[in-house]
Amino acid sequence: DNRVEETDTGVQQDDSEDIEFPTHFVSTPRPPLLLWDEDVSDFVELVTCRMVVRVICIDPKSGFFQVRIKCNWSFRTMNGNEDTEIHFRGVPGIRMPGLNMVVEESRIWKDLKSDRELQSENEKKVTRKTIFWRGISTFQADGRKIFYMQNFPFDRQILDLERMEFVWRSQKDDADYYKSMKIVSFEVVTFSMLPEWEAFPAIIKPLNESEPRAPNAANNSSENDNPPTYATKFAVHLRMDHRHSFYVRQIFFVTYLITISSCAPLAMPPGDEHMGDRLSIYGGGMLTLVAFKYGIMDHLPSVPYSTFTDDFLISQICTITFCIFETLVAFRFSDVKNSEAIDAAENWMLVGIITFWTLYLAYVSCLKNGRRMSWKDVVKREALGTHQFENEWLRDPFQPFHALGTQLDSSELGSPEKTPKSTPSKL
Repeated sequence: DNRVEETDTGVQQDDSEDIEFPTHFVSTPRPPLLLWDEDVSDFVELVTCRMVVRVICIDPKSGFFQVRIKCNWSFRTMNGNEDTEIHFRGVPGIRMPGLNMVVEESRIWKDLKSDRELQSENEKKVTRKTIFWRGISTFQADGRKIFYMQNFPFDRQILDLERMEFVWRSQKDDADYYKSMKIVSFEVVTFSMLPEWEAFPAIIKPLNESEPRAPNAANNSSENDNPPTYATKFAVHLRMDHRHSFYVRQIFFVTYLITISSCAPLAMPPGDEHMGDRLSIYGGGMLTLVAFKYGIMDHLPSVPYSTFTDDFLISQICTITFCIFETLVAFRFSDVKNSEAIDAAENWMLVGIITFWTLYLAYVSCLKNGRRMSWKDVVKREALGTHQFENEWLRDPFQPFHALGTQLDSSELGSPEKTPKSTPSKL
């Protein structure tokens, strides 16, 4: 079955290959709308998190990216029947060792507002057993990664937020924490603030999900009566790709028109009376392409290797260069006897050039986007050089990097943490 994914702009794309990628986390059993109203320690202080990530900066040349994170929290605590909750202290926080993070705000409050739609006793926000809380936290984080731009503007990138650990802190700016946060529901919505980038649903994988408990047959308890599973650490990977339509209209189509217009002198007779006009048109077309290429440098990634767009533009320059040398050869070998044959050959050459570049533009406009690298291959490519790669190497520091890179598979991305058996140090 094909799965249709919706990007941050509402565009639906078929990504049936990515069905194995989890995009949210929900406990077992599934939490109710306002969580569990139980005065049992296993059912209180369980947190749901709705995270909104806005990508505000991506710089492929320096490998820099920056995001703004907003978390909406909800949880329940036991009702102590007190005016102030002096025993419940702290604010929610996130530890992300792989990124530079700044906490702008983090606070919680009791949600005492009544909701007329919630008539059930179990769906009240404040009961004799528990109190319903809400909270909000905002962060700004920046990190570094390798951007692979060879297929620009048909490239796909993953912004690896690495390990994300949810904790309780005494103050929002504290470097340390006093307790881990038990997450029973976690969802991430990604938006791109950059007009040239488009965001896909993030990949979320819990790293330390607790084991579910089997129902107690002696007490005739059902699965929903057992304590829910939870996790405190997650691996979050943001999926981004370029919006190619802008580049197709403003770059590929414009240079296509310049190229076929510059090759039009092939339809002129190869005699000496048209020699100067033909060379001047070719030279003007080449200068126009070169000036256009350097004029759009602000819209192209500044990387030390050639991209798909660079190859497209250079191929058009080579096409005009070929026409220039063909004109010189035709002029040298043309005479009264074979001038008509050379003229006919140049006419067919012009038809071939126009046909080739028209079909190539149609391929770029209609088919190239559907032939992007699959997200599964992107995940496998991004695993090399990430924190998971480092952790695998640290377990066996004498193993070569190149040998380790071949062992990483996309299915291992964000896999649960494995604690290696303690062995005596050999150093």
